[in-house]
Amino acid sequence: MKPIIGLDCQKILSPTGSGAGVEHYVYHLANQLAQNHDRFCDLCFCLHPRLQDSQVAKQLQAKTGVRTVFWPQSALERRGWWPYTKYRRQANFLRRQKLDLLHGPANVTPLFYQGKTVVTVHDLIIYEHPEWFPGGVADWFWRHSLVPQALARADKIIAVSKFTKQQIIRHFRIDPEKIVVIYEGMTTARVAPTASAPEKLPQRARQQKFLLYVGTVEPRKNLPRLIEAFGQISNFFPDLNLVIAGKMGWKYEPALRAADQLTEKSRVIFTDYITQSQKEWLYQHALGFVYPSLAEGFGLPVLDAMANKIPVVTSNVSSLPEVAGSAAIFVDPYSVASIGMGMTKLVRDADLRQKLITAGLDQARKFSWEQNIKQTLAVYQTVLN
Repeated sequence: MKPIIGLDCQKILSPTGSGAGVEHYVYHLANQLAQNHDRFCDLCFCLHPRLQDSQVAKQLQAKTGVRTVFWPQSALERRGWWPYTKYRRQANFLRRQKLDLLHGPANVTPLFYQGKTVVTVHDLIIYEHPEWFPGGVADWFWRHSLVPQALARADKIIAVSKFTKQQIIRHFRIDPEKIVVIYEGMTTARVAPTASAPEKLPQRARQQKFLLYVGTVEPRKNLPRLIEAFGQISNFFPDLNLVIAGKMGWKYEPALRAADQLTEKSRVIFTDYITQSQKEWLYQHALGFVYPSLAEGFGLPVLDAMANKIPVVTSNVSSLPEVAGSAAIFVDPYSVASIGMGMTKLVRDADLRQKLITAGLDQARKFSWEQNIKQTLAVYQTVLN
């Protein structure tokens, strides 16, 4: 009889395609498992109840050897200030699924679940820079209870980068042998036939050159320094704009204030949330991609840009040099001058841009979901054996 492996899909990409890096990881992990598991195990995907009639659920249910179940609403809601009832319900629900192994793909597994587990850790940046996150009771509980207990109980831990593995060892003193580095995969670049410009992108900017940032507007993305650096070089490139594409996150206001302080503030354009079609239009037309983040656990936006043939400027810290390899211009994210120099180099040197495009495509091809799933299934086998 084949073992049954469960995957907690609470954080899976929404039917509209929106979501952060973790949601993309869970979506592609679930789909790759559904396509590649059959010789080894059966699968049980635990989905959020809002997805019961979604295309995501139907897509997974159509695969052989796959069972989809939906978390009861009572197991997802905290009533009052006491959180433990919710987690006991989650553990009881999982026990009824008779799993041989549970994979928590988003840093945690439910408290009180006593079966074998694998946990994927994307980053532990909140432990080093709590000021970059909203805080509150939920964050405190996540940091001081959910994550430590999940990692302590886990039979194996998957880290999405060597940088993240070192974070786990440093903060939790976990045996390095328990941690396996498995990089996220990169999907093939797509060119949507219906790609359309974001509505908030002025007609003027559509006809001019622009540098592109894609991601949430939040503190660790370092956008105030990026905008200040753009302001310092903008006089040298009068037809160049900076497009910041992504929803407004927690503490987005400093980025808006930084743009307001520029002499030509109209050349910094915030699109807010963009659809996949709009993102692909931006990829097709951007002169370069700028991503001076202060910290990342992996850095999927950098690979996404490379796969879409865009030369990249990014930070020389955290996991970004590991992921970008030698295929990007690296800058000190804490130095406005360094960010400005990186952008200037990219804009001025057409030959360099072409070299970065070629190197970026080669770099992105190193990160495949096929390789990810092969290594993930090997981790499952190790735990079950």
